[in-house]
Amino acid sequence: MGTRCNIHFNAGKTVCANIYRHYDGYPGEVKDGVVIDGGVLPDLLSFYTELLENVNDRRFTDPTYLAAKFVVWQAKQNARSYKGMVDGKAKYEDDHFLEFLSLGICMEDAGDGEFIYELDSEKLDAKGCPAIRVKAVPWGGQKTRFKTVYLHGKPAKTTAA
Repeated sequence: MGTRCNIHFNAGKTVCANIYRHYDGYPGEVKDGVVIDGGVLPDLLSFYTELLENVNDRRFTDPTYLAAKFVVWQAKQNARSYKGMVDGKAKYEDDHFLEFLSLGICMEDAGDGEFIYELDSEKLDAKGCPAIRVKAVPWGGQKTRFKTVYLHGKPAKTTAA
């Protein structure tokens, strides 16, 4: 089975939308807008890039609108079906964008999730995209903390005139 996770769309620490992802929930790694290793963070970078490059009304500061856009984007990513092997390579075909699994909208976190991601619409990175807090879900009483990630680097500090 895949690594499950929840992705929260927050206003500060308040969860406004909670998305369950059934597979590929490991963080991966992104450094200043460059993918180092695959996972949720590179997927969020792709999502942010799609919004920055192709969408006028991004609503990065509105977690509910941003969550809706994410669900549509992720559904389109998931709407591919394995059709078998062709010349030694896996062949996939795009299905209807509503023909997807492995994604849901939740009232609370999955009981078997391994990571939680919080997209904070009140704390933005250098390109104006929400900062992401990442936390591994503790097993066996371990304590873990959220680590804040800025996919495009921290915003420049402004000085008062």
